[in-house]
Amino acid sequence: MTSLYIFVTSERPDQYLNSIAHCLMEEGIRRIVFLHVRGAAPSENQTNSGKGISLSVFRRVQILMEGLAEGEYRHSIGNKAGETQALARVYPPERIGEIAKLYKHCLGIDAKWLHQDVAYLVSMLTKIRTYLVKSVS
Repeated sequence: MTSLYIFVTSERPDQYLNSIAHCLMEEGIRRIVFLHVRGAAPSENQTNSGKGISLSVFRRVQILMEGLAEGEYRHSIGNKAGETQALARVYPPERIGEIAKLYKHCLGIDAKWLHQDVAYLVSMLTKIRTYLVKSVS
């Protein structure tokens, strides 16, 4: 099974959407894994539950794709979070049809959607290095 690993660094789903659509339709991807490396950034984004962001992005991308398939854009972060906007306010009818068809097609593809949060390996290596330095001294 061909897989796409997406390293997520933001809870905003928009930047991941077109890469996923392309890979589903053009590259034969049938497994999508949203991967968040905890501790990789000094001021790491966390969800309200204190967990990593992979599950949040996983859900938001699916919600965004479902909305676009129905002709609307759903805001997921910021002061408009949860609000929807009809694509008709931005695009002509033929373009809305193309957008909806594209995302309906993507949603119809039998692909596994997964998420995973992993610890930042370098932090573990730093701990090992510190231990070794102390043990040699």
